Amino acid sequence: MRKWLIGLSVIAIFLMMGCTNIVNGDMTSSKDIIEKDGAKELKVDLHLGAGEMVVTSGSNEWAEGAFEFSKPNMKPEVSYKLKGDTGHLDIEQPSTAHLTSIKEYKNKWDLYLTQEIPISLNVKTGASEAELHLSGLQLNELGVDAGVGRTLIDLSGDWRQGFHAKINAGVGETELILPKSTGVKLKIENGIGDTNINGLISKEDNVYVNDLYDSSEMKIEIDLKVGVGSIDVREE
Repeated sequence: MRKWLIGLSVIAIFLMMGCTNIVNGDMTSSKDIIEKDGAKELKVDLHLGAGEMVVTSGSNEWAEGAFEFSKPNMKPEVSYKLKGDTGHLDIEQPSTAHLTSIKEYKNKWDLYLTQEIPISLNVKTGASEAELHLSGLQLNELGVDAGVGRTLIDLSGDWRQGFHAKINAGVGETELILPKSTGVKLKIENGIGDTNINGLISKEDNVYVNDLYDSSEMKIEIDLKVGVGSIDVREE
C-alpha cells in the first residue's frame, strides 16, 4: 500500500496549484499533477538514480506524482510538453543529488498514470527499488533499464492492446509477472545471472511462449536481457 501522507485539505491545495512542497521535520513532500490537454498519447520517461519508486495506473489526469525526500536537492525535476498529439512527460532525479545507496537518504516516488490514452513508458533506475504495476494502462511500448536493487514488473491482468517491451534486468533482483489471458513471447539474452522461468513453453533456444501465444490475436512480445543479477518470471 502506498502511503501519501497528506490530508484532504492539502490535496485540495495541490489540485488548485498543480505543484507544492510540504516540509515536515527532516522530510519534504511534494506533489505534481499533469492535467489533461489535447494529447492523444503520452511518452513518459522516468529516471530514478537512487531511492524507491512505485508506478501504477489510476490517475484522473494524465499523471499524478507524490514525492518524499530528505534533502532539498533531491526534489525530482518534472517537465511536460505537448508536441503535436503527443504529451512528453519527464521525471528525473536532479544531477545535483549524488546518492549511492537507497539507504543513504529517503527518496520515494509514487506515480499514477492515466488509463485513457496510449502510453510509451521508459523507466531507468540506479541503486533503487522499483515496483511497476502496469495493469490497466494502454501501453504502446515499455522499456525498463534496471540498475542495482530490486525491480518488480507486473504485467498481469487483462490488456486492451498488445505491445513490445525491452527489459534490461541489470545487476539486482528482477521479478517479471506475465498475464495468463494474453499471448506472450519472451526472448532472453542471457548474461551470467540466474533465470527462473515458470509457466512458459520453450519454443526454441532462449525463446519462450505461453499457452495462448499461437492462438491469441493480441500479443505481448518481450526482449529480456539478463545481467549479473537474478530474474524470476511467472504468470498470474
